[in-house]
Amino acid sequence: MGTTEKPQGRIGAAGLCTVSAVILTVIHPPFSLGYLAWVAFVPFVLAVFSPVPTYPLAWIAYGIALVYWLANAYWIGFVAPPAYVLFCLYLAMYWPLLVVGLRFCAEHTRVPCPWRSEAGPRRGVPVPLFLTIALLIVGAEAWQGIILTGFEWRLLGQSQYAYPQLIQIADVFGHWGVSLLVALVNGLIVQLALAVRRTGPRALAAPAHLAAVGVAAVLLAGTWVYGGWRIAQTPACVRPGPRIGSVQPNIPSQIKELSEAAEPIVQDLITRSTSCYEAGADLVIWPETIVLTALNPGYVSHCRPDTAPVQLDALLRDFVKDQGYLLTGAHGVDLHFEGVEPVVTNRYNSAYLYRPDGTQDPRRYDKIHLIPFGEYIPFRKSIPPLYHLVVQLSPYDYDYHLTAGREYTVFEMPTGEHAWRFGVLICYEDTDTEVTRRIVLGKDGRKRVDWLANISNDGWYVRYEPPAAATDDGFGPEGYRLNQGRILPSTELAQRTAIAVFRAVENRVAIIRSVNTGISCLIDSLGRIHDGYAAGDLPHEAMKRQGVAGWFVDTIPADRRVTVFSRVGPWLKWLCAAVFAGVIGVGLFGREERRMRVKLFWAAVLVLLGAVTAGCTDQQRAGGPVIPGLGPAETSQERALEVVRWGLTHENSYVRTAALQVVLTAKRRDLMPIAARLLEDKVAPVRFVAALAVGELEYYTASSLLNARLKDPDPSVRLAAAYALARQGQREHIATIRESLKDTNPKVRANAVMLLGKLGDASDIRRLYQRLGADESDSRVRLQAVLAIAHLKDPNIYREKLWPLLISVYPDDRVVGIEGMAALGTSDARNAILTMLDDDLIEVRLFAAGQLGRLGDPTGRELVQAYLERMPPTREQTLTANEHAAMAVGYIGGQTLERHLPALLRDDSPMVRLAAAQSALLLAGKRP
Repeated sequence: MGTTEKPQGRIGAAGLCTVSAVILTVIHPPFSLGYLAWVAFVPFVLAVFSPVPTYPLAWIAYGIALVYWLANAYWIGFVAPPAYVLFCLYLAMYWPLLVVGLRFCAEHTRVPCPWRSEAGPRRGVPVPLFLTIALLIVGAEAWQGIILTGFEWRLLGQSQYAYPQLIQIADVFGHWGVSLLVALVNGLIVQLALAVRRTGPRALAAPAHLAAVGVAAVLLAGTWVYGGWRIAQTPACVRPGPRIGSVQPNIPSQIKELSEAAEPIVQDLITRSTSCYEAGADLVIWPETIVLTALNPGYVSHCRPDTAPVQLDALLRDFVKDQGYLLTGAHGVDLHFEGVEPVVTNRYNSAYLYRPDGTQDPRRYDKIHLIPFGEYIPFRKSIPPLYHLVVQLSPYDYDYHLTAGREYTVFEMPTGEHAWRFGVLICYEDTDTEVTRRIVLGKDGRKRVDWLANISNDGWYVRYEPPAAATDDGFGPEGYRLNQGRILPSTELAQRTAIAVFRAVENRVAIIRSVNTGISCLIDSLGRIHDGYAAGDLPHEAMKRQGVAGWFVDTIPADRRVTVFSRVGPWLKWLCAAVFAGVIGVGLFGREERRMRVKLFWAAVLVLLGAVTAGCTDQQRAGGPVIPGLGPAETSQERALEVVRWGLTHENSYVRTAALQVVLTAKRRDLMPIAARLLEDKVAPVRFVAALAVGELEYYTASSLLNARLKDPDPSVRLAAAYALARQGQREHIATIRESLKDTNPKVRANAVMLLGKLGDASDIRRLYQRLGADESDSRVRLQAVLAIAHLKDPNIYREKLWPLLISVYPDDRVVGIEGMAALGTSDARNAILTMLDDDLIEVRLFAAGQLGRLGDPTGRELVQAYLERMPPTREQTLTANEHAAMAVGYIGGQTLERHLPALLRDDSPMVRLAAAQSALLLAGKRP
């Protein structure tokens, strides 16, 4: 039997859906009428409970939802118009799915169903209608945050960003808790409206409705009280952190991406940053990829001196020296060598920290959550034909694929008495709850950071009106330098700022933002967007910092609280997603009266979405390198020998030096004919290590070459030659090394100190302690003196110098301390190294495990094994850790570790391959 729908019914349903679409539009920035969110879905749900049949209503809902998303996500079209249309076509599907889900639930509860000619079933599950409505609405939001890597945008709860007391429950439930509360009130209003429409106002006195009102009132009151309590306790849990400056350029991406604009952009940033430092900033942050090059040392070191990477890196190092810390966005690049040529294997969207001593922090953060179609092309592995089609349709003439990071990097920033720690969110990662909480909370349940920095380039989502006289159609760098033209911001800028509020509340962590074109601001751990600042020239009101350039400096608060949400994650999201999936699945496919073609249609849609989502998880991974001369080999030892021979003849001097160190450590005299030839290498550090190898392995065949090095133009090489000859019995050369302790060149003094430690003469301990005195100002010399004294087994060095290194805030110091403890070799020293297996940094833990292995203690075996099982592809950020893991295999041994050697010997990084070769050769030397 059909329904008795009137013709105007569909028009009325469309009108109700349209009202909801309008309200859902204005509850978010820039309108920010968040109080209307409490009724936003009421018209839509009333349309669901109209007499209009399900399928016409589903299509009506889809059409209006499509217009809603096309109107509100218009800024995506600035970057990728085809993707914008397709994405909106997908997002609009949630409204018709809500129609199906809500009607299915109504038909299986005790709710009247006016779209059916017969009365709804009198038996059913007595689930309150308002709760059903709320769970399905939030369930739809949850799936929107899952499919296609997630798009958690324009959600109900996010509209409440301006009401701090209401959103504090996010530290338990996430922003879905706020969404659920708002959806419950929407559902309650619908439940009461339907009751009144059915039986009149007296229906409001029914016990079921009174109970529903009571539940909603209790939840609202509890939310308000909880929020007030959290706000009231904040002063006791927060301490003032350092002063941080945020620089906001105002550059449309059409200009920013021009290579000739790179230097003027950086010069402008430096000018504004100087103002930040003068205002007392300890740290200044710049936006995402604002430095238009890769800055990782492993890439810069292979570039010519006259190229942008070298020049910009040097410029930044010189700028920060004696001023403060600088965090900037740039690219990262991995290289491997095919023959003598470096080849780019992976590209990253990265964040770098420059330190006040003019150095770059060895750690960097590579963006983990990449945007499909924007930062990488999906389907590379899952659906290759579709991948190639997307490449052809893309606006680029090249594969712009980036690689996702894997490490949740924490940067350390010592200032005065404090050693602050902070993490970085790049671009849309401030919309990703999982990335944020993993950066904030360590595996031990402790808070890892004091605050977060969000760097972003929102210049993609603005319109640029060039000046009439601008060159290159208005897109030349001259237009930027003169600040010509006009930037027209989109709604994306303010909406993402509102979303970031919830990351702050969920994890009780302040967020400072530096965003190209805006909005740069400070958000405290209560989610309050701070207007004003301690110093600066941006607009006072944070939400008005759009389409303008400027800077500000403010003190960032550090909150010590650890939240339930940080510990357990988005549990409510997954609960609502499961409810939604179950209801929709049964509603679409579990009823016999559903037409087969309808089932097949929705099955095809869901399969397509699943395939696309799987394709969006594809990430580029580096392929295996080509190693000349490395062919099939029967054993790891044979492969290792091939790797070392290849390394000794490598074009890169760092690789040659590392290969020499393997020969020296593994004591492979059979490789000395090749190694000895490097005494005549054109690079001084290579000649230095070659001399050490000739001396320590007593390779007398090279004595004539060694004697020639006594007249080497490099003083350190002359020292190494003297050391080698002394090791071969010509002890008179030791005097030369001792005299060099007073050399004016600190590098020469450091090498002299190291060589005296290697010679093993206890009478030199007194001389070495003198290098630790007040007259020695160079830190390199002092550290080498500590190591040398440890090699000479002086127990006094343990507590006086080695222990302070182990508790240093600098990872490099801790590594030196571990090496010194291993050299000392006492039981106390071994116990000290054991404590470093709990260090915060994986590279330090792995180094400690390896040094324990050298002392015959296999305690670190499980740590190394666990790392090797999940070892990420080699890149600058993980290179040191991968090297330490490969090296530890040889020191610790055991079949569980040795089985990783074949893969390590073919790693992308030459350094990791050489570390693995050293392990293989050490293990081969231990076998009978």
